[in-house]
Formats: sequence, C-alpha cells, structure tokens
Amino acid sequence: MQLIQLLYCSKSLNDIKREDTDAILSQSRKNNAAKNITGVLCNNELYFIQLIEGNYRHINDLYTRITADNRHTKTTILSYHSVNNRLFANWSMGYIDDNHYVNDLLRKYIDTSGTIDPELLSNAFINYMTKISTV
Repeated sequence: MQLIQLLYCSKSLNDIKREDTDAILSQSRKNNAAKNITGVLCNNELYFIQLIEGNYRHINDLYTRITADNRHTKTTILSYHSVNNRLFANWSMGYIDDNHYVNDLLRKYIDTSGTIDPELLSNAFINYMTKISTV
C-alpha cells in the first residue's frame, strides 16, 4: 500500500467557532477510522490547516470532498508525497487547539491578501507536527 501524506490550508468563509470545529472533528474521526486515514486539524479564526495520511485512493477521495465543502475556499495543497511512516498513527483526526505557534505560522506565511507561501508554511508546519507527534 502506498502511504500518502497530504497537507492543505484553506480559508473559512465565516469566522470559525469551536462548535463548527467540533462538528468537523466528530464527522472526520468517524469517517477516517473506517478508511484508516489519520491526521491532525488546526485552525485559527480564519484558516484551517490539516495534515491527512493514508492510502493513495482514500486520501485523494477525501481531498476531493474537502475541496467541495462550502464552508471554506482557497483550498491549497501545501505538500503531497508518499511517506514510509505516519506522523499520527493513533489519531483518526487529532486537533491542536488554540496553539499560538500554529497561529503564528498561519499569520507569518499567509499575507493579508490571503496569498500563501506553500513551501515555507509546509516545512514549518510539518517540522512542528513531527516534534509534537513524538511527545
């Protein structure tokens, strides 16, 4: 099985409230567990950033559904590649809540016009996630 890791960022069409995030997480955990998809979701008040890992077909199908979701726009792939091991093998969908470092990353690598620097944001985010996944 080819294991794929996909990292994307998107802009919410409305301010993101905790109950919105809770609903997304609940549905994601249920759906992802059935397809052996793992990952983590982070957000601030405007942006989502999510890393998902799993079988090539399942990840591609999931990303197609994500891009069709009308709760957000400007869905941008930051990183897409095969990996040997999962960062989040035990999380059907983890959540990093109110994380100042993630907020700083989003503010640093997404300018006021919404333009994303995908390479820098991807590298910084994956480095951070690698550190916390081993804790």
